[in-house]
Amino acid sequence: MLENQENAAAWKVGFGAVDITPPPGLKMSGFAARFQPSEGTHDPLRARALVLEDPKSQPVLLMAFDLVGVPKSLVTDLRNALMVRYNLDPGRINLSATHTHSGPLIGERYGVTQLERDYLTGLVDMAVTAAGQALENLEPATLHLGQAQATGAGLNRSQIGGPTDPTTGVLVARSVASGELLGGMINYTCHPTVLGPTNLLYTADYPYYTVQALSEATGLSPEKIMFTNGACGDINAGHSPKSSINSPGAGNRTYEAAAKLGGNVGKAAVEAFNQATLELTPSLEVTNLNVDIEWQTQKWPDRDGLISYQSERQAELDRATAQGDVVAVTNITLLKNWADGLLERTLTTQWSPPAFNIDVVRVGELTLVTIPGELYVEYGLALKERMGYPTWILGYTNGSLGYIPTPGAYERQDYEADLAYRYHGYPAPFSSGTGQLLVDKVSQLKGERN
Repeated sequence: MLENQENAAAWKVGFGAVDITPPPGLKMSGFAARFQPSEGTHDPLRARALVLEDPKSQPVLLMAFDLVGVPKSLVTDLRNALMVRYNLDPGRINLSATHTHSGPLIGERYGVTQLERDYLTGLVDMAVTAAGQALENLEPATLHLGQAQATGAGLNRSQIGGPTDPTTGVLVARSVASGELLGGMINYTCHPTVLGPTNLLYTADYPYYTVQALSEATGLSPEKIMFTNGACGDINAGHSPKSSINSPGAGNRTYEAAAKLGGNVGKAAVEAFNQATLELTPSLEVTNLNVDIEWQTQKWPDRDGLISYQSERQAELDRATAQGDVVAVTNITLLKNWADGLLERTLTTQWSPPAFNIDVVRVGELTLVTIPGELYVEYGLALKERMGYPTWILGYTNGSLGYIPTPGAYERQDYEADLAYRYHGYPAPFSSGTGQLLVDKVSQLKGERN
């Protein structure tokens, strides 16, 4: 009887995973300087699922895809499918991407072929399978939390010596009945862009090696270890974003470099695992926030300016084509397509920015803050300070809306602030106060809870 009472008061936890690696030949996502389709696979891309359930509320589903992002269309389709199949509450489903830049192209804006469309359609069924496995494998468990600091890993790519977030968090699940490990979850903050535009193999990038390190140290299958990314809008292995746009050169962007960075994060993950002494109270609470943001109106284009911009890009495109500069042709075409697309629309400031849907998921003492885009690390650190330990940022979750830079990034004219919005088809960047607005809105919840 005592054992049954203990089990009734425990978490229920389940893990699932499916291989989502596409066949060769699909376009790859993440680099404008990469214009060739994939040629094969270095390591499998996976969709991993973790279901958490406390004794009093509905389950929460967390999923992580080895993809560059999870577009809104996928979020909507998958939530609907899971609601129909398993009666899950869509507001308690969080879908994240690891943000590898060595996976298939899944965004319609970049000229996907039928191959990519078929893959995206099949991805819904594959993800439902992974979620189903996690739901079917639910069992009473304890959850333990640990963290350690990674060294020799993520660097600030916008400011030499700028802020980073070396904290590596690990969530560990153990069976109540046997004490055996059921699975784990890692949270770390760094772009998976060690591999560059010359890489034509599918790979999860450095997170593959991080997961392998924890797998080898614990005996857990890699399928039972979920990797999630943080506020890494300006954090990567140290190269500039422009090196991925203007040059296909490999440099130090090799699998050896990915193994080194991923291994260093893996060491921190193992250390965090060994120090996972905080046992989380079986309690789940989810708050869904909808944050209205604004455009940076001073960057709003006018029709005459767009026509001039379009003409300039066409002239550049003609020169690059004549010179046989394939990389330049690709980049200029993307920018010209941006102008072409805007000229087909009515350019009024009534064009609403995308809504930022943020979930704050409290897993016992752990707070998860989901961000549907690429938050600069400064804001991730601010959120962690405001919300208090332990807090994880889950970037690239429930959407791929683009970068959320700091005001300083706009002043420096960082790629993320000055150019990247055009790749999303936006008429202007988000307001420079967007990041602080998100921090303030989420932080209010702590005050309301207290």
